[in-house]
Amino acid sequence: DDFANATKSSGENNAVIKAKGAHRLLFIDDQNPNIANLTVSMNQIDLVGCAAENPAAVCDTNGGLIFNRENLIITFGRLSYGVASVNGGAIYNEGVVNTSGTNATSAGQLALSNVYIFKNKAVQGGAIFSVQPRYEIANSVFAENEATDKSTGTIIYVERAGEVNSQGVGNKSGNITNSTIFGNKGRVLNLLDGMVVNSSTIIKNSAGVYLNSANGV
Repeated sequence: DDFANATKSSGENNAVIKAKGAHRLLFIDDQNPNIANLTVSMNQIDLVGCAAENPAAVCDTNGGLIFNRENLIITFGRLSYGVASVNGGAIYNEGVVNTSGTNATSAGQLALSNVYIFKNKAVQGGAIFSVQPRYEIANSVFAENEATDKSTGTIIYVERAGEVNSQGVGNKSGNITNSTIFGNKGRVLNLLDGMVVNSSTIIKNSAGVYLNSANGV
């Protein structure tokens, strides 16, 4: 795992990709929903968005730093100063799994481990907006992110619940473990079917967790 492969300096001397001007940094999508997802892996990297130099700047509409529709893995990284005018201050994770059609592999999947996500902003999903709960987040920190929708603004926002089979068993495809969500502005997350938060610290945010699990799975 990441800890087994880590050294004492992991994450201390990261490569930096920084926006110059108002634009998103990465668009990760092969634009072919009928083939298996590509896997894009980034280790020890810092992504710094357009708001670092101009706090009033907007980097993009959806995904201030990253628009993803593939399998994206980030370890020992920092994601900061991304601003989206609509959804996903740092990351917009696109796509819906359709298990009965030809587009069964077209939805983005996130895997974040030892990632510090801070000072990102969007109307919805101040840090992350995911169309479905398709993410594994571990040993990570969310701090000082902001969702500007005054009524339902959420730091980690999922638009649609995960799938539930005929026996009422949900696919637990959105997991946050051993992580800290601290000092953010907005609801922490909207907890839908298929989302799990375990062994994590949630403290000193402007609002709490919105429980919206229709089936309780």
